Amino acid sequence: MNKIDLDHIDHNEKNIRILGKGSKYRLVLFGEKCEASIRNYIKYSRNKSNSRNLSNALFLNKYGSRLSVRSIQRIVKKYMLISGIKNNLHTHSLRHTFATHLIEGGADIKVVQDLLGHESPSTTQIYTHTSAKHTKEAYFRFHPKAKMNVK
Repeated sequence: MNKIDLDHIDHNEKNIRILGKGSKYRLVLFGEKCEASIRNYIKYSRNKSNSRNLSNALFLNKYGSRLSVRSIQRIVKKYMLISGIKNNLHTHSLRHTFATHLIEGGADIKVVQDLLGHESPSTTQIYTHTSAKHTKEAYFRFHPKAKMNVK
């Protein structure tokens, strides 16, 4: 279970140290828009809890306790539906999409491995297969000498 506490956020370096699977920490990077959102959430929403004993957790429920994994899944599912995503997607789908877009955008597999917190490059290899398919389709669709029609 991922646990993000307030003291895990480094606003200067724009990263969050997250305790993840296997009780291992990894750094998650964020940009300026995300930083502004985090600051606004902390200032205006996080401290609106009914409880006087706020947890050190970044994301709190209405009682001032850390959000559960199930609560986070419900929130993500809600906003996926609101945004028009009707497929049966899960929070892990966001992670998969993130990695796939990085690979398709030309990111080095070692960088993606590090960002996902994978110990072994073979764990990250699944994203290169999706990318290889994307590359093949792009080649046959756009290369002037390619004769294959890809749909």
